[in-house]
Amino acid sequence: DDGNTHPPPLNQTKLQQFLGTISSLNFTHITSNMDCSLSYATTTTTTTPTPSSPPKYYTLSGPYAMLPIQNSLCLQTLSSRVYRALQPFLRRPVLVPSWVASLPEPERSRAIYRCREYGSPNVGEGFVPHVSVGYDPPLEGAEENIGDWRAEVMDEWNEGHAAIQGECVDRVGAIAV
Repeated sequence: DDGNTHPPPLNQTKLQQFLGTISSLNFTHITSNMDCSLSYATTTTTTTPTPSSPPKYYTLSGPYAMLPIQNSLCLQTLSSRVYRALQPFLRRPVLVPSWVASLPEPERSRAIYRCREYGSPNVGEGFVPHVSVGYDPPLEGAEENIGDWRAEVMDEWNEGHAAIQGECVDRVGAIAV
């Protein structure tokens, strides 16, 4: 024994079932009759954007930096088909993320239900599409505000992006899971 803890070996039968399920999802067919345009969304703020305070096209949540994407029928359908197909492969019990406790009721109860039923609070009506662009977990013993540099970096990116918003829309060409 080398003293390191090793994860248990993968259950090859379950792995093959999982791969078969993923392979059977035809994303092109699912979205063939839908408009799958993608565009950034602004984050919800309590203030109206002004020239000196443009809208924010990013979100900082815990250790994550994310670019919110406008939800669409296409993205919602893809998300729903994937989480429903993969539901049998959830490891139970599913742990509810700690941030869910800070949600107001009844949103908190609905998020807990989705987490326990589907493995994530962010599916179904809780689906909020985004692209994670950074992960910066706090260092043990570090000060709470050590991650403030992320807001400065994302504000710089935001200034450049705000000028071209409305011109930058892409179509989905491929999807990776």
